[in-house]
Amino acid sequence: MLLLLFLPRLSPPPPAEGDGRFLARSRRLAAAASASRFDLPFPGSAMADFDEIYEEEEDEERALEEQLLKYSPDPVVVRGSGHVTVFGLSNKFEAEFPSSLTGKVAPEEFKASISRVNSCLKKNLPVNVRWLLCGCLCCCCTLGCSMWPVICLSKRTRRSIEKLLEWENNRLYHKLCLHWRLSKRKCETNNMMEYVILIEFLPKTPIFRPD
Repeated sequence: MLLLLFLPRLSPPPPAEGDGRFLARSRRLAAAASASRFDLPFPGSAMADFDEIYEEEEDEERALEEQLLKYSPDPVVVRGSGHVTVFGLSNKFEAEFPSSLTGKVAPEEFKASISRVNSCLKKNLPVNVRWLLCGCLCCCCTLGCSMWPVICLSKRTRRSIEKLLEWENNRLYHKLCLHWRLSKRKCETNNMMEYVILIEFLPKTPIFRPD
């Protein structure tokens, strides 16, 4: 017991010079890493910058299209010229070549397209007329339900004309910067509505505009 009291206390050895340099270097690297972490850009801010660029490009394209549409000519209206009209759809469209389409499309192509539309009307419209007569005769007995067949047939006929015009556009007229579509307009002689063929002029794509 007395021997233990007189023994010298053991203290930890002093740190070597190399260990101190290692600790200091580790602290400096940790501080540099934490500083560089805050200097890096956030991904969200970079994506926001890209979104702003895309929005500016879309705004420029939209303004250019509006400017081109402003200087486009008025659409050509091809009205019905038949003697029978069912729910605003005539059994024949005028095949006379409009003067405003001179230099845009050949008269032969125009007449061929109108002829195909008139053939579709000639095939479908007589059936609609017969169902219209039957619906009118039985309208009082059926409380108007007998008119539903002719309404559905008229919608199917209009859909057939729209599909035919879309085929004509894809075949030829979109290449000539023209667009044919079926539209409802007011008659020239009265306040009734009728279906007409609108021939719209599409704006030309500026080929010298950079991407």
